[in-house]
Amino acid sequence: MISYLEIALAAVVSTSRVLALIGASIATGWLLGYIAIRSRVFENLYTSLIGVFESVPVFSFFPVVLVFFVEGIGGYFGAELAADFLVFTAVVWNIWIGIYQAFKTGISGLSSPRTSWSSLPLCGTYGSAYTKPSRRSRGIWRRSPRM
Repeated sequence: MISYLEIALAAVVSTSRVLALIGASIATGWLLGYIAIRSRVFENLYTSLIGVFESVPVFSFFPVVLVFFVEGIGGYFGAELAADFLVFTAVVWNIWIGIYQAFKTGISGLSSPRTSWSSLPLCGTYGSAYTKPSRRSRGIWRRSPRM
């Protein structure tokens, strides 16, 4: 019989895995979004692939992923990795396109049209790099009311 402690521990471990996978999605999204706004070729490929993968439901390739991980890696560990992969792919496309669009539009709500990367959240020490918002977002910034 499973005790309440084992159930609580399993819930904590599962929640931790999901949060770690969401963190990995955000970290890779920052990297790929930055590369996409710097390279036109990568941007076209990146947005095309995200559009395709975002439209495919996770359940449609669940059997293939399960067979690949369970047969390739084997047993319980393969099934756990398959679950992690499916959770990652369920959240990653929306996070990646959101981060890309935020970078592309200059991240609305900034105080000036030319802002240091170091002032952005989760940005570390990119003090010498600058981003310049698109012409449309600069127009929105100019027309926004000041307090």
